[in-house]
Amino acid sequence: MLPKSLNFSKVAASPWGAALAVVLVGVAAFGLGRLSVLHEQKGGMRIYAPQPAAVGEARVLAVPTAEAPKRPVPLPNQPKNFVASKNGTKYYAAGCSGAGRIKPENQVWFGSIEDAEAAGYTLAANCILP
Repeated sequence: MLPKSLNFSKVAASPWGAALAVVLVGVAAFGLGRLSVLHEQKGGMRIYAPQPAAVGEARVLAVPTAEAPKRPVPLPNQPKNFVASKNGTKYYAAGCSGAGRIKPENQVWFGSIEDAEAAGYTLAANCILP
């Protein structure tokens, strides 16, 4: 037997208890109805086995786009006046604060502004050239 503090019969017998029960049953029924429709629309998962290529047939995995600028590889003995990130589009003077935030493995160095712009980079707005 439940203790008197957990006696829910008084709540269930009141008009608020009946209204609460109706609302809760309605919300539960609506939620279950939505779940059943979403499950039917999804259609399930399909797994396809890869088809083997015919003898002598080549598969193209990636096609290069013409939009990507071709960036030249800087020479090792080139002066290091300007730096850019190999993943970015902006270049900085060597003394700019933005240049210090580029990881060393991502740095691309240029000797002049013309070299950096020829590689497809533009000057960063927050960098003032000397």
